[in-house]
Parts: sequence; C-alpha cells; structure tokens
Amino acid sequence: MLEKPERKSGEHIFPVGIGGAFTVKRVCQHCDSRLGNFADSPLQRQFDVEQRRIEFKLRGHRGTVPDPVAEAIKRPLPHPTEPGQRIRIRRADDGSTTIESVTHIEYETGIENGRRWIKATSNTVINPRDSDSVPILSRSALRKIGILDEAVVEAVTRDLIESLETHNQSITVAVPVPMRKGGHQLGLLKIAYELAWLWLGDLWLEDPTARAMRRILAGDTTASGDVTLNASMDLGEILEIAGLNPRTTHIAFLSPAFGRLMLTIRLFDAHTIGVIVTDDPRKYRLYTENVLVNDTTARQAYQCTMEQLIGKPLLVVDGGDVVATTARRRNS
Repeated sequence: MLEKPERKSGEHIFPVGIGGAFTVKRVCQHCDSRLGNFADSPLQRQFDVEQRRIEFKLRGHRGTVPDPVAEAIKRPLPHPTEPGQRIRIRRADDGSTTIESVTHIEYETGIENGRRWIKATSNTVINPRDSDSVPILSRSALRKIGILDEAVVEAVTRDLIESLETHNQSITVAVPVPMRKGGHQLGLLKIAYELAWLWLGDLWLEDPTARAMRRILAGDTTASGDVTLNASMDLGEILEIAGLNPRTTHIAFLSPAFGRLMLTIRLFDAHTIGVIVTDDPRKYRLYTENVLVNDTTARQAYQCTMEQLIGKPLLVVDGGDVVATTARRRNS
C-alpha cells in the first residue's frame, strides 16, 4: 500500500500458502509481486511455519503442499559407505522409495615395465538404466585422461563391459533437509503493515511508523530502528477461550499499549509478534472490529471485536490504566 499506487491488486493479509483467507484490494501491484518473493516466500518456508503447512496440508498458489524431502532428493547424494560414489533416491506416488547408484565411469592410467596400462577406478559404477550409454560414457571418461586412439578406446570399453558385475545392497541414507529458522520477520512486518492500514485508514500511511515500515519492506535496513517491537500478549489462550484451535488459527489484534497502538499477530502456534504501529493513536478513529481471525484449515476469516470473540470484554493495562479494547467504528 503506497500513498498513491499506480496499479492495484488483491492481496491476502495472511499468505495463501499458510491458509490465508482474508483479502484487501488496495495494494500496489509491483510491491505485491516483489514482496511475494522477499517477504511471503521466506515466511512460508521458515521451518516452524513449513512444518505446520505440511501437517495441515496447506497448499500454496501452485496447489502443492511443501515437501522438503522431495526437494532434497532432486539432486544426487553422496553414497553413505562408498566414498566417491553418488546415489539417487526415487520416491513413488505411494511414498515408497528406491535407491539407485548414479552412473560414473572413471579411469586411471600409468606406465609399468615400459607399457601403458589403463583401468577403471573403484569409483566406477553403472546404473542398469544406463547400460546402453556405457560406450559413450566410457569414451568421454577416456578423453579426460588423454586417451584418444579409437582402437584403445574400443578395447578398454569392451574390457569394462565384460568385467561388470551386478551388486544389490541395503543401505540407510540420511537426507539433509534444510531447517530455515529465520527469514520470516519481513513477512510478519508486511502483515502488520497491511492490517494497520486496514484498521487505521489512509491517514495512517502518512504516519512516521508507516513510512518506516515501508522503507523496511522496500529493503532499507537502516529504518529498522524506527519500528518498535514489543512483548506481546498470549493470544493462544484467547483462541482457546473462544473455542478455536490455537494450532491452526491465525489471529491479529489491535490494542492500546502505553499510550500507543500495538498490533499483535500470532501465526499458528509458531510465531507471535507485537508491532507498535503509531505513537499517536489520537489521530485515528478506529473500527470497532479490531480482531482478525483466520481458520487456516477451513480457509475462513472474519473480523470481530474481542468481546464478540470470547464472549466478554477483554481489558488491557495501558501504562497503568485499565482500558477496554472495544474502539469506535471509523466513519466510512
């Protein structure tokens, strides 16, 4: 949301890949595209978030659930017991796996008693799938050590083929799956920025905090000191009181905080962040509905008051004063 976006597009407050179901329309199209790569994607790929996506089968824009193992086995892996050899793991639709050797032909050469010798090294292994390609692969391997004579190439290749033996073995392979523990902060800040505009209106876009948040989202790391993060309340307990599953529900809540306004955002049971969105709340007339609830598995979202959510007013201590969270509805 720029102050004057040239082109607008729809935007999910919580990204689609984490079950987001609430959209707003006033989003700069260029920024939306850029931040999809630099904010939304790292948030969705952060380890704790990704684990919830897998557990709850939350599909992204491409219609797929994350599968970090599938990503990891796209490339050959080192053989666990045979140094210099590689293996490939193939996984069937039913989840069963097979492990195959990756074809590798390697020769070594030397001179003994005045005669040149050439032989395949112990790293040489041929996948049966590649049997027909052995002559071509052998020729290429011989060229690497300077053997170009066609008669020698054919003779060495023939000897290799005749010496091949079939071996089957059972091995255990550890698949390295990356654990992306960070990188989600920008995605959380993006959610806070969009919600602050939703609940505080266009006037908030001129707020110093809004300007600082825009600079951070645009890649200016020097602006990070201009945005205050605060310890936030445990919204998981509120979800339990409301009869909602705190593991599958996102919630955001705008509330007073020591004379300022704080947006608290909770994703699943993975991350909670409190962002001070303005130091001068008196400038804004607020919506009554200052809570956003997003059921990720049902892909349903709604706004409400805290009293509507839990059936009773929630009182927050604001700098020593007890204040009700219910705010006035902003004029449309």
